[in-house]
Amino acid sequence: MLSDDERAALQEETDYRWRGTKSLWFTVFVVSFAACLQGMDESVINGANLFYPTQFGIGGDSRRDTMIEGFVNSAPYLCAGLFSCWMTGPLNNRLGRRGTIFVGSLLSGIGCIWSACTNTWWHLVIARFWIGLGIGPNSASAPILAAEVAPPAIRGALCMQWQVWTAFGIMLGTVTSLIFKGVADPVGSSITGLNWRLMLGSAVLPALFVCPLVLFCPESPRWLLSKGRHQDAWASIQKYRRHDILAARELLTMATLIDIEKEMSANNKRNAFSAMLLVPRNRRAVLASSIVMFGQQFCGVNAIAYFSSTIFINAGASQTKALLGSFGYGLLNWVFALPAFFTIDTFGRRNL
Repeated sequence: MLSDDERAALQEETDYRWRGTKSLWFTVFVVSFAACLQGMDESVINGANLFYPTQFGIGGDSRRDTMIEGFVNSAPYLCAGLFSCWMTGPLNNRLGRRGTIFVGSLLSGIGCIWSACTNTWWHLVIARFWIGLGIGPNSASAPILAAEVAPPAIRGALCMQWQVWTAFGIMLGTVTSLIFKGVADPVGSSITGLNWRLMLGSAVLPALFVCPLVLFCPESPRWLLSKGRHQDAWASIQKYRRHDILAARELLTMATLIDIEKEMSANNKRNAFSAMLLVPRNRRAVLASSIVMFGQQFCGVNAIAYFSSTIFINAGASQTKALLGSFGYGLLNWVFALPAFFTIDTFGRRNL
């Protein structure tokens, strides 16, 4: 029999779904900063595109120069798509959600500083390719952590923090580009292109927050359960729920699902990749998610995220007006992500 206190806690979860614990909101805050890191990387190169190509001898209108500039811009996501996304599973299995986010943010942060210290276009490609080593695991692990600690009633809203704060990072990158645009090279110094170097280096700022703070987030209780660490899982879920009855209910659900998954894996002789394609329910999930992700990435918006300043310049705008136009794009991109945050658990995913 449930006590009156337990009944009240269960009812409160339904009536006041935004009432969370300090640990829950702290973890969401850290996930948000991890997203900012990716967003800033997208838009600081947008501003730097106005300056570094000339210095590196690729500032012309030839097909070669255009292709090289595109290669520099796309290097992090080339790395993420081909290599680092596939590191997500092994890293999470070994290090957990917190450890993977820490490593991903550290790698990306190092890449941001590295890219600010380059003196050739091919060296910049290597540095930005390194950034992608962190973007891949982070872009999967941070939303997973949010999903595994979020109450069911607001799970959609907390999962999409990744996209909301990626958009904020894009806007923040346009702000730093405006701030550093007019920075002159130091007199008597061998440093050239200090303005674009500061733009690229500024993307390290979110990593400076994420790396230390993520270590203070309670680990995902689901991951702890999967490792047989039941006491640690209980201690973790208690920090994420306002009452023990809520924590006990969700921990029991997690444990039951993990047992079912292990039983299914034991009876399934396929490896993970073939099971993803040959098991009907997995195949349908892959198809649905692939269609959504393809639509998101190939809608053309990334061309604006990376090249809006260049587009404005080619249309006859000054550098300042081009960067202001990019800031307007970044601001609207973030502002119009907010309605989805408040409505995703009300109107559903497909409708939005």
